[in-house]
Amino acid sequence: MKRKWIKWVSWILLTPILLFVVLMILLYVPPVQNFLRKQATAYASQATGMQINVGRIALRFPLNLLVRDVEVIQAPDTLLTLASLNVHVQAMPLFKGKIEVDDITIQRVAVNSANLIEGMQIRGVLGRFFLESHGVDLANEAAVINRAELSDTHIGLILADTTTTEKPDTTSAPVNWKVNLHALNLKNVSFSMQLPADSMRMAAHVGEAT
Repeated sequence: MKRKWIKWVSWILLTPILLFVVLMILLYVPPVQNFLRKQATAYASQATGMQINVGRIALRFPLNLLVRDVEVIQAPDTLLTLASLNVHVQAMPLFKGKIEVDDITIQRVAVNSANLIEGMQIRGVLGRFFLESHGVDLANEAAVINRAELSDTHIGLILADTTTTEKPDTTSAPVNWKVNLHALNLKNVSFSMQLPADSMRMAAHVGEAT
């Protein structure tokens, strides 16, 4: 009787762990990923009032996330299109409060903020962005970015005249993060800005810089 009681208690204690393991395994199964993609996009669309489409979400062992063909629409404007996002993070350092990022790659993005941001409109395209970071310490708010690359990116900023509108105090707490950037590569990057009620425009272009 005592042995049977111990067996039942053991199963009760192990059940949550087994369910968690099964759930983690299911996250790597393509049909489950496809189901979660549909549910997540439907919920996000309903919550934001926008049409959000995601062509594919794939999670590969241990923590390699791939997202393809993202589209965010707020009629009549297409706010965002993204061809692919690939994130590769090491799993074990997470248990120590550290993040080791082997690869974050974003490719072929188009953005149009429309009227989402009061006083300004942002339009542009991003060809490719790559980041490698070994040494993000969450507890000490410190990060090391080993390498960052940005290419074929063109951003335009259009400011609106909002001087007659009284703005609330939006002062936020200071950011204490310390970032150490080791290497940055830019290729074919430009930025332009148009001021309100003025014919003056400002623009800058970087052909290649390291």
